[in-house]
Amino acid sequence: MNNYTILIMEDNEDINLLTKTTLTYKQYNVLSAFNGKEGIKMANDNKIDLIILDVMMPDMDGYEVLQVLKSSNATKNIPVVFFSAKTQEEEIKRGLRLGAIKYFTKPFDPVTFLNEVEQLLLMCEKNK
Repeated sequence: MNNYTILIMEDNEDINLLTKTTLTYKQYNVLSAFNGKEGIKMANDNKIDLIILDVMMPDMDGYEVLQVLKSSNATKNIPVVFFSAKTQEEEIKRGLRLGAIKYFTKPFDPVTFLNEVEQLLLMCEKNK
């Protein structure tokens, strides 16, 4: 059994479900939020090991969400990876500049995605 808790912030229900299903395959504890405000509340209310954050969401975009998370003592140390269909180099650089540790692009290969998430969690664990 795996003790990591991952929060997905993704407004597209199909992608949210696919991502959650992919991660639960490896027995990660997965929480889902469908907008930024809900996700920020969940990040504050739970012990989260990793946040997977969509860039394009309705109430706040992922960049705004990341800025809120990084400005709060309760959430500033949670590793965040962006998860987006926006693949332009400038978008990726912006996400990393704001403090994301990785930028995944959609659509994604589930096996590669799981391997990457596992490596990120191990890296973050080592850096604690």
